[in-house]
Amino acid sequence: MDVSLEKAGHIIVYKIVEHYGEVKRDEIIKLAKTIYLELLNIEVSEDVIVNWIREITCSTDKRSKYGVIYPRAKGFYKVKEGIRVIPENKNIWDKVDIYLKTNVILDIPYERRVEHTKRIKQEVLEPWIKLLKPLYFYTPMGILRVEERESEFDPINNANRYYGEKFSFEDHVLFEDLKNHIPMNLENPVELYKDFKYACLEFWDTFEETKGKFKKTIQEIINEFPEDIKQGFSIDELTELLWLWYLPKYLDRVKVKIDTSKVGGYTVVTFAEFTIFTGKLPNENVEVLLQWLERIKQDRRFIEFKNTKFEALETKVEELEEMRKNILKILEKMSSYEVLPGKCEYLTTEGIGGSYDSI
Repeated sequence: MDVSLEKAGHIIVYKIVEHYGEVKRDEIIKLAKTIYLELLNIEVSEDVIVNWIREITCSTDKRSKYGVIYPRAKGFYKVKEGIRVIPENKNIWDKVDIYLKTNVILDIPYERRVEHTKRIKQEVLEPWIKLLKPLYFYTPMGILRVEERESEFDPINNANRYYGEKFSFEDHVLFEDLKNHIPMNLENPVELYKDFKYACLEFWDTFEETKGKFKKTIQEIINEFPEDIKQGFSIDELTELLWLWYLPKYLDRVKVKIDTSKVGGYTVVTFAEFTIFTGKLPNENVEVLLQWLERIKQDRRFIEFKNTKFEALETKVEELEEMRKNILKILEKMSSYEVLPGKCEYLTTEGIGGSYDSI
């Protein structure tokens, strides 16, 4: 006899009973609730699940429609023999199969799994989130890390560069264990994080290469300036200044910080944090120097660099930001679980495995 099951809830309940051969009603309800949330991202009440059980149970109850499982003594259920169940939703059928084979351990008390999940959150998820949240991506500055992400952030003075270096939570045994507890509807954050860190290293390689080419471009332009102006410019300091010129609102912030001083008969001009000029200026007029700076910015080579090389770097920055957001979203979703799915060497019927307790 063939029976078709269409509803996802009916399929989930049936597959649970089929998988375990004989299983208690309370465990069916608990597991069906978890699987439905995992696969469909919808939370259902126990009453709804109880109704699913009734609808596929062989009984005289008028709510019984399919009769593919039957009740046993002490609240256990078994699959009814002689019936071939045909799923109308093969996708859900297969996903439940995979889930049950890889994620569920009914002999582990619920409290044990709650405790293990709590340890994963404390030792791995929380410090990981704390690292990723305050990462900033500024094309002229690269990848920066502060203690806390702030709305008012000074990327020049209040941050450290981030190169994808290892942090302490990555050495914890539960970081490696995390792969055993990833919900089916989420990507593996550990693998995504590996890709992210590699992309960070690649970014810095591109960053330094691009900045070197930028310096050469600036040098080519000022080589065409009058000798006294050309000789007065510090190419290294000038490169740093013009590189940061693209930082949002940077120019507005530093306009008022132009200082001049006389050293050995030469005019020294400090623009923001950079001593960009030490030489002779006509009438010591800083406005003349600003005009030469403007000529650099208006030069076709400078503009072409901005529109190609610099924008290519900006694209990489945007990609890194998307990777960060995606990993962070997954970690925050996992943190919302009271019990993460899966089984591992640290979960036993006696309690939480002790091999990581001393770490």
